[in-house]
Amino acid sequence: MINLNDYTYLYNADAHFKAMEKFPDGYFSLLLSGSKDAFDTAVWFLAELSLQGELVRRYMGEDKKNYLTEERVRHLLSIKQLPDVIKIVVETIKKGLEVETDEDEEIDEVLMELQKKTKRETESTEQDF
Repeated sequence: MINLNDYTYLYNADAHFKAMEKFPDGYFSLLLSGSKDAFDTAVWFLAELSLQGELVRRYMGEDKKNYLTEERVRHLLSIKQLPDVIKIVVETIKKGLEVETDEDEEIDEVLMELQKKTKRETESTEQDF
């Protein structure tokens, strides 16, 4: 498992344009789809936002800390943490864009559904053992 609170996340211009290049058709619906592609998107975003946050920290003169890489996230992320990762990604993007919309409620509902689905799948898997 990853302690998600150990990292600084930032959605800046560099992250924005990298995301636009990587996801030319958009990423929010993909991120919230609950599919394997959603996982891949969340992994990429968490690593990128962590990298950007850490680089800015260093540029501001703060001591070096670790940042997340895609490989580290992919291998250490617990399925139970996926809803938290999506929430971090969405909130970091919103903060970076300074956007407040009515879509917040819809995103929160989708995140709650994802948490319920993840919990059901985890419980089902645990029963198989």
